[in-house]
Amino acid sequence: MKLLKLKKLSNQKYRLELEHGVKFTTYDEIILKYNLLYKKEIDSELYEKMIRETEHYDKYYKALKQISIKLRSIYEIKQYLEKLELNNQDQERIINDLKDKGLLDDDRYMKAFISDRVHLSTDGPKKIKEELLKQKIDEESIDECLNSYEDDIWEEKISTRILKRQASNKSTSNYLFQQKIKRELLELGYEINHIEKVLSSICLINHTIDKEGTKILRRLEKKNLGDQLWYTLKQKLYQKGYSGDEINDFIDQKKTAIY
Repeated sequence: MKLLKLKKLSNQKYRLELEHGVKFTTYDEIILKYNLLYKKEIDSELYEKMIRETEHYDKYYKALKQISIKLRSIYEIKQYLEKLELNNQDQERIINDLKDKGLLDDDRYMKAFISDRVHLSTDGPKKIKEELLKQKIDEESIDECLNSYEDDIWEEKISTRILKRQASNKSTSNYLFQQKIKRELLELGYEINHIEKVLSSICLINHTIDKEGTKILRRLEKKNLGDQLWYTLKQKLYQKGYSGDEINDFIDQKKTAIY
């Protein structure tokens, strides 16, 4: 077929017009590969090659668009290409092309992922590692990168979380608060030794016993319990999870106010 017209389009594409009303859109790479800027005719063999190559670059540029939106792991791109129903050979060709051009790099992806999670999320090292393992990133490389972060960074993130939760604590005793925040931080992927170190260094000021204790005391006073009043109050506050020191300080305060 004679090549009648060749028009440059946007997005690395060309439109070819051939005789017999045949129109065909393809990519820069194919135009250059087959020297189509200077060819006057295209035989059937070349035409078939161009169709196959164009299908390849259709998928290649779709994968490239995924990477342009955000960094991707090799595993993510493989999963994406599988959805496009590409065979393993074509998948590997696209992945290798992207790797050769420096557009697909698991080491760069891993470092960027960890940096984002450390500075922009509440996740701890275990959770970060778990997410990267799902992307089939090498475990030894993950550990090496995570270990490059000082303990102070993780402990600061833990401290920030504890103080934020403490500020919104309206009714929980220190003991129950610590148990709850420990579970939460463990679920976020922090090491137990880091959690306990930070908890032991923070003075957890708990004003909830004033509110809870006063509420219980008022109810008990209506029952005319006499000498049993303070004992019963103690039992009620123990059940709420308050420590002996917290309870004794509160009761001493209330006795002083009364007497």
